[in-house]
Amino acid sequence: METDCLLKLSALLNPPEDESCETKTSPFTPASIGAPAVKQIQECDPISEPSKDIWNKSEVDNIVPYTDPRPSPEYDMKFLQAVNTEDVFLGMGKKNPGTASCESMILRVKLPNAKSSDIQLNIKETLLLLTTPKYYLSLNLPDPVDDKMTRAQWDIDTDTLILTFKLKRIYDFLNF
Repeated sequence: METDCLLKLSALLNPPEDESCETKTSPFTPASIGAPAVKQIQECDPISEPSKDIWNKSEVDNIVPYTDPRPSPEYDMKFLQAVNTEDVFLGMGKKNPGTASCESMILRVKLPNAKSSDIQLNIKETLLLLTTPKYYLSLNLPDPVDDKMTRAQWDIDTDTLILTFKLKRIYDFLNF
């Protein structure tokens, strides 16, 4: 008799699931309170046929020709660092001897038998293009430079073009 009561109590507390009636509801959560969210439909751009090009035209720099028969001149690249006495003797500054602590870069390009009026120079943030009637130099710069703060000098005695670039570093606040 007791088992019969327990079975009836179990049937009362857990009613059998009716397969024909599907009235399942989602559980009540804090997100259920309030008005239902309105779905916004975004308009998409019309799909164009995919291009077979590897790069977009905006990604290709037009200033560099692919081949040039002129020889490249000799050049020498050095980094310049402004140091104070606390950097040299006491080691109290944040600077270190590496190129990450340099403010400028000096590029010396030897152009024998060239005139300063024949030199054409095009400087981008990471690219230098130097052309003369005899020489051609396309040089990827190791660090981004400020092309507006670049200084150029022509040394008549040695036929050398001296370029001083101000470096643009991402993490300058760590080094200075």
